[in-house]
Amino acid sequence: MPTPKTLTTPIKLSTPWYEVFPLEFVTENFAMTKINDRREITYAMTRENLEPSQNVENRANNLRSEALRSEIAP
Repeated sequence: MPTPKTLTTPIKLSTPWYEVFPLEFVTENFAMTKINDRREITYAMTRENLEPSQNVENRANNLRSEALRSEIAP
């Protein structure tokens, strides 16, 4: 199953209308309900290039054998 690549990107969001002075004071102190800020940002996901499992197993076996050799050597 292909996995999506992790995407980290900075974005600039505008201030919501209820956080602009002087409305900010009113909405934070006198609002009769909780105000939730929900925004959606859509990105096209790309597939992550995964290393073949045989290469990963070979690397793991090499590291394991090196670790065992260093434990045995005085």
